[in-house]
Amino acid sequence: MMTFKTILREPFDSNKFKPIETLPILMIFDMATIYKPCGGLWGCPVNSELNWETLDDGHFVAPDSHHYIYELEESARIYTIDSCDDLNTLYNKYQHQYDGYYKPVIDFKSCGTDYDAIFLTEKGFYETRLPLLSNAHCLLVNTYSWDMPSIYIYRLSAIKNFRKV
Repeated sequence: MMTFKTILREPFDSNKFKPIETLPILMIFDMATIYKPCGGLWGCPVNSELNWETLDDGHFVAPDSHHYIYELEESARIYTIDSCDDLNTLYNKYQHQYDGYYKPVIDFKSCGTDYDAIFLTEKGFYETRLPLLSNAHCLLVNTYSWDMPSIYIYRLSAIKNFRKV
């Protein structure tokens, strides 16, 4: 069972858990660079070399942050992105055309109807972050704005053993 960590600026309050939305898209060099779900709960694998503490430059972890660890329920429906093929499959199933943006993107809100979480593995992170540099064959999407191997949780009911550390 994999353990994940979430760091919050305020103590966790399930009443503040927000429904999924997709962040607005920012284009740089014809690539969607700020493109990920918001709302929900973000976490990273505890054993990953890339995490909020190792990447911290004062942006991710405030001195008074609240740290939580947890696992996912065995019954949780998790979509795992471990390769460009996995990202392409998600893209093909959940394409959405936003007004004012000329190519389809992943509709993360719709993903939440089929999955409880999306997990971007370390291998998937490196392969899909900058696919042109990794010789990977991702379609029109990337995970550049996902700062590290991450889990995005749609429903709190998918979490077990949630505890402050």
